[in-house]
Amino acid sequence: MIGSLIALKKAGEGRLIFEVIAGNIPLGIATQIAKVEGPEQQRQFLQAYQKENLNQAAIRTIRRVVVQRDAFGKKMTGMPNPRKWTSAEGLVSTLKKESQRQKLVVKKTTVCEARLLFIVEAMRRLCADENFVTLLRAEKIESMPNELSQMIRAS
Repeated sequence: MIGSLIALKKAGEGRLIFEVIAGNIPLGIATQIAKVEGPEQQRQFLQAYQKENLNQAAIRTIRRVVVQRDAFGKKMTGMPNPRKWTSAEGLVSTLKKESQRQKLVVKKTTVCEARLLFIVEAMRRLCADENFVTLLRAEKIESMPNELSQMIRAS
């Protein structure tokens, strides 16, 4: 904690130190805000945190989005009102959209894992059946991918 405060002091972040001491923002959030270049973006982070009570993970996500925006420019095809991106509401909106996208990825991953588990269990049962193994040998299909065979042996 002291090290973070000293780092903020060395960076000249008096305002952030004041906000931390006043209890308005946690030290971790202040450290994340200090890493952002430009006072305007820092103000936007503070506003977003104060209005929405965002956690540190949310601030890191917003920071990543802002850095990407700076790297690739302000204009994006199909994105309305680029001025809204730098406001606290715009940052929160972007965060919520990213969160929804990540939830969709998690759902897809869960479905894929369930399907893989089904396939592994089905193959384990089939490989335990001597008639099936004999049929595979007759058709000269004697091998399977190493990952699948390891999963079958592990279950």
